[in-house]
Amino acid sequence: MSTRPSRNALAPRPSANTLYCRTCGRVISPRKSHATLTTPQKYCSDRCRRERPRPAPSTEKDIERAFVRLLGGGEERRIVKCEEVERVIFTKTRTDDGSCGEEVALSNADGLEEDGCSDVEEEAGDDGDDGGVRLPSNMEPPAAITTTMKPKSDKVPHRTPREWGMQKAKEREMVRRAARRGVAFGFEMEEGRRRSVEAVQSGRVVESSFAKGEWGVRWRE
Repeated sequence: MSTRPSRNALAPRPSANTLYCRTCGRVISPRKSHATLTTPQKYCSDRCRRERPRPAPSTEKDIERAFVRLLGGGEERRIVKCEEVERVIFTKTRTDDGSCGEEVALSNADGLEEDGCSDVEEEAGDDGDDGGVRLPSNMEPPAAITTTMKPKSDKVPHRTPREWGMQKAKEREMVRRAARRGVAFGFEMEEGRRRSVEAVQSGRVVESSFAKGEWGVRWRE
């Protein structure tokens, strides 16, 4: 059983016969209560039991499909970092800053010139004109109609920096959970089978439960 490394220590290599959580993909620490269970423990905590991955369509499944797509066929055993999948899945929410769009004034000045004169004067009695009316020269042109409206936008509601930070941390953990589940249980392929991956950090295979900083996954040999 792998033990949690110290703050600056490298993540240990994976060990055999380890029980993993079905939600976060981390190692389930043995407890006295587990000894009385007739079936293996599936979740490491009540929180993970509540937040277990949802079936498709869901963000969790989209993240797993993104890993499979970026990993490719596996001939080159490409390492896909978690940050890459974050950019693929959450680019839209990260680029929107929540600010409201500026108001746009639309001027309806059809038929009006810049000098304010109207060229809609029509001469009565002109050839081909029946009932034309000549506007008095001292009549002011109609005022421009100004409408204030907000442009359509797909931006999310405005949030404080703290709320944006919490949202980013949540999205970051969602991607890492999916990566750890792939290491523990494999990613679902189109054929219905599962293919396992391994966690890689600084060029070495590590236990994904304790990996910190930048790390990624690649197809297992």
